[in-house]
Amino acid sequence: MRGILLIEICIASLSTLFAKPSIYLHVMEFKNEELVEREIEIADYLLRDFSLKQISEKTGLSKKHLAAHLRNMMEKLGAQNMVALKKIFKP
Repeated sequence: MRGILLIEICIASLSTLFAKPSIYLHVMEFKNEELVEREIEIADYLLRDFSLKQISEKTGLSKKHLAAHLRNMMEKLGAQNMVALKKIFKP
């Protein structure tokens, strides 16, 4: 019985650790818009109000590389600026 309880606690801890927020699930809907996985990850951070510097640090991308991803996302989704891009992803 103790072993089963311990396994359940471990599974619950792992599911909490690896759970994606509901924002991420909404952003995943844009996968059909030909966004690459990295762009979906960036969109998730944008919606959680991370700054570009924070996104750069979290993803390990240089600011230049991050800017290139953002330009590609805006082009693919028809957004004119960052505010418009965020509005597209809002749930």
